[in-house]
Amino acid sequence: MAKGRVDWAHVDWPAPLRDAVLRWGTPVGVEDARKDWARLIDSAQARVPTLITYERSGWMWAVLVPLTELNEPPALLPSHQVSEARPKIAELLRAAHAGTPQLLRRHNTAVAALMSTTPSERLNVEELLRAGATITLQHDPGDPGDVSEDGNVGRLPQPETFRAIAVDPSGAHIGASTGASVAHALARLRRPPAEPPIEYGETAPA
Repeated sequence: MAKGRVDWAHVDWPAPLRDAVLRWGTPVGVEDARKDWARLIDSAQARVPTLITYERSGWMWAVLVPLTELNEPPALLPSHQVSEARPKIAELLRAAHAGTPQLLRRHNTAVAALMSTTPSERLNVEELLRAGATITLQHDPGDPGDVSEDGNVGRLPQPETFRAIAVDPSGAHIGASTGASVAHALARLRRPPAEPPIEYGETAPA
């Protein structure tokens, strides 16, 4: 194994990172992600997430995911062109690690997002409603995409999605989720993390 490289197979993960690895898979470093950025974005669109880590200034983690994994309304998130995001993956990873998902788009179409691996609190829909909360359901019909006569893809297809947004009796935001169906969206309703993820030191977790 090259000097300075982490042998992921033999890392004794702290609980938060172990949970992330179990859910999202073995991470790739920022440099490897930069080299393979286009393929990783395509994989996220195909609902295959990638866990990414940055080691230079403490351990930071985020996961590149399809849009259906987001709990926040995409319109409210920082947005970046895929090509412009590639040289600043570490910067976007830091922001996502701190709790602010980063939306990635090709032209004007959102295609993927970087988000924190910190588990957020799952919300009980029945308990929310009993407490006077309001849950709004939204439908996005998606986009079949666009292919020109010469076979070039103008817009990539986007899947149909449903969104659930919960607010308390005062109108304050409680949580949100997106899913492939109404039932899926309601089952995934979560409260955003209250605190940014834990940072670890320069060496591999022990």
